[in-house]
Amino acid sequence: MDNRKLLTNLINSIPVERDANGRKKKLTAEQIALYLDKHNVIVLPCELGGRVYIVNRVMGCVTVGKFNTDDLNHIGERVFLNREDAENALKGGYGK
Repeated sequence: MDNRKLLTNLINSIPVERDANGRKKKLTAEQIALYLDKHNVIVLPCELGGRVYIVNRVMGCVTVGKFNTDDLNHIGERVFLNREDAENALKGGYGK
């Protein structure tokens, strides 16, 4: 089953409250977000295969790469979504 179908099935499984007349109450974005978070849905910071900037402190340079799920734990450390943040991190200034 593809990811879209899995996500659709998960959203369709959200319990729906009913009003006094038995009509379904509309879910808020917050309710949907909480449900997805509870079920460990991960929102990626960019598209898989999208451009990222990788800091190589040994070589002292920034290279361009493609985002993959292995990069998730390194966002903001050695993997950045834009060149400016990567270059600042290389200089030691990211997040300051």
